[in-house]
Amino acid sequence: MTAKASGWAHMDNSRRWHFFGAVGGSLCGRWAFFGEVRDAAPSANADTCSACMAKIRAERARKGLDAHDRNVEAERTARA
Repeated sequence: MTAKASGWAHMDNSRRWHFFGAVGGSLCGRWAFFGEVRDAAPSANADTCSACMAKIRAERARKGLDAHDRNVEAERTARA
């Protein structure tokens, strides 16, 4: 049995994209999903879960990668 990859997924019964870890639970803790996930983040205008994004940003900041997220967020707000 191979390990399930982490990534983004959008379920039919959710309005937003959520990030799922290898065990199938979303970072926000509200969803379980065992289907296919996307390696890349959804498009900049996609509606993503703010709690999942906050946890990803916190992890990236901890690793020193938060500058990329600020650029992506600036692009997202400029398009809105």
